[in-house]
Amino acid sequence: MYKKLTMSDIAKDLGVSTVTVSKALSGKEGVSDEVRSRIILRASELGYEYHKAKNVETSGAGAIFVGIIIMDRFVSGDSFYSNILTALTKNLVSMNMIAITEIVERNDEKNCVLPACVRNAQVSALIMLGHMDEKYVDNVLAEGLPYVFMDDYLPHSKTNSVVADNLHGCYLMTKLLIEAGHKDIGFVGSYKATNSIMDRYLGYRKALYENNLNVRHDSILEDRDEDGDFIELSFPEKMPTAFVCNCDGIAFQLVNTLKEMGKRVPEDVSVVGFDDSIHASLSTPALTTFRIDMDAMVRDVVGILRKSMEDSDYYVGRVVVAGDIVRRDSVMAIND
Repeated sequence: MYKKLTMSDIAKDLGVSTVTVSKALSGKEGVSDEVRSRIILRASELGYEYHKAKNVETSGAGAIFVGIIIMDRFVSGDSFYSNILTALTKNLVSMNMIAITEIVERNDEKNCVLPACVRNAQVSALIMLGHMDEKYVDNVLAEGLPYVFMDDYLPHSKTNSVVADNLHGCYLMTKLLIEAGHKDIGFVGSYKATNSIMDRYLGYRKALYENNLNVRHDSILEDRDEDGDFIELSFPEKMPTAFVCNCDGIAFQLVNTLKEMGKRVPEDVSVVGFDDSIHASLSTPALTTFRIDMDAMVRDVVGILRKSMEDSDYYVGRVVVAGDIVRRDSVMAIND
């Protein structure tokens, strides 16, 4: 079966790093003329197709360009991912690395179209941010660039990734409701949509099972369709006394919808979120939620990426970053 030639293949053939090959083929500094000529010649001999980067300037000698790949459905003005992008960019700059953020449209994801920064050899490494189709991921990683996943991972592959403590975090949020006297607790989130939501759902289920509480399947509310677009929430005839939401944005939407239905939060229904994003403080009442240590995640991502660039065999697996509960006003204790 035909195997696509990658920069990693050229690097192994010549006994150099993938980063060196990337710099040589893209015309960046940091590679001697002799090594650059050798790499270009060998790439040509092997039939490797590449496009030299154009109009790319560094802010300083030896700066390294890093591509941050994210799907367009995760980008919005106040989203959790917008905050991550800002934090990543700042951290990379402090390490003399420059971020090139590529927002991938849905059709390109479905058709496995490589990001422009990869096609044009503009970057030496990649940060894969958020969930994306596995076939698309395979196509991107086949280019052989050093990479790390952030806020997602490939369950069936040996990959480096940094994720929040999704399972335990949602376990703690559900346990908080149970300790407040709630026994009929629903979950809001399409758990098959992303690995993060699945892990949060499993944490919710773990807390219920541990406390011998039943899972009402009509209280598991879908919040998005197969394309990842948010949908209108559909409620069961018998309303639970509390909901665990897979993120603060959905919790914010849930609180507003409950109000429109004449329900009081938290007097009639308690609600908890996840992420401690801007939606948690915008909500009325303010949301009790699970705060993710975003700074720690960013530091780990950049650290792993740098080591992967130095050593193509570097492997640390999945790094799980802890968080903590932020108690606000969206939960009320109830009597038995």
